[in-house]
Amino acid sequence: MKQFAELFARYEDPRDLWVEHPEAREILSELGKVCNFNEDGRHFTQFLRHWQDLEEAGLVEVYRPDHSPTGIRYSQEFWNIELTEKGQDVLGILMDAGLVGEL
Repeated sequence: MKQFAELFARYEDPRDLWVEHPEAREILSELGKVCNFNEDGRHFTQFLRHWQDLEEAGLVEVYRPDHSPTGIRYSQEFWNIELTEKGQDVLGILMDAGLVGEL
């Protein structure tokens, strides 16, 4: 979804965003699926469709390591993702409301 981060920033309560913008639900629901590899062994870049939207909104952080001697960034399969504090808070609110489940 284009401009998710801007839309997310306009809402204090993610439940309001969920109710008022059905197109944002798919992105928010991915918070419950954030992990480096899913049960099928697929990397997050392969199964989380909206990880970049979540990152732009500050809900997840992606660690992209660089090879220290060369400064060249490692390829995506070496990247890691985790919920930020804000992402954990939003996930908790949505889970308590019964809107999102955890993986």
